[in-house]
Amino acid sequence: NILVMTDLFTHYAWAVPTKDQTAQTTVHALWTHVIQPFGCPARLHSDRGASFESALMYQLCRCYGITKSKTTPYHPAGNGGVERLNQTLLHMLRSLEAERQQRWPELLPELLQAYNNTVHSATGYAPSYLMFGRHLRQPVDVNLGVEQGSRCNDLGGWVRDHHQKLSFAYETARKNMAAAVNQNKKVYDKRAQALPLAPGERVWIRDRNRR
Repeated sequence: NILVMTDLFTHYAWAVPTKDQTAQTTVHALWTHVIQPFGCPARLHSDRGASFESALMYQLCRCYGITKSKTTPYHPAGNGGVERLNQTLLHMLRSLEAERQQRWPELLPELLQAYNNTVHSATGYAPSYLMFGRHLRQPVDVNLGVEQGSRCNDLGGWVRDHHQKLSFAYETARKNMAAAVNQNKKVYDKRAQALPLAPGERVWIRDRNRR
């Protein structure tokens, strides 16, 4: 089992191997890997899995002032960011040699590091840069002798410069995400078919749980 989480704005991702999908395990993973090191999110959006809709999860949200929302039934696109991340991680895992695929739990942090430090198509920035405000120094940078950043003796000047760069990055990311949403909507609208339903009209509902 892997609990996959992503930040909606920065697209920074977490993927936590878990022993099961119980509410206690899910809440503990959320607390340990997200809330404790990064703070309380304003909103938590999830699918309708039992662990996310449990009393324990809602108690956690109430304690930390988190607004809890959920996807509509049978519509995974309502949590599209996580669904796309799932596909990306699966693709990355399948690209490994068969022997390494068997050791996926220990390799997961390396795959996440690669994902979080790669420019995201929706924002134009690496998730780690938008999350932490700097380009993280990677092992490959050390091996290639790539220098990132420079020494700064003026702390106040560095803070002002850093703030300006980050503000520009956030604004650019917002514009890029808005453009990506509009483009995705155009593609979706081309395939979508309007249903001519009138108020009060009877319809059939498919029971997907029935075998």
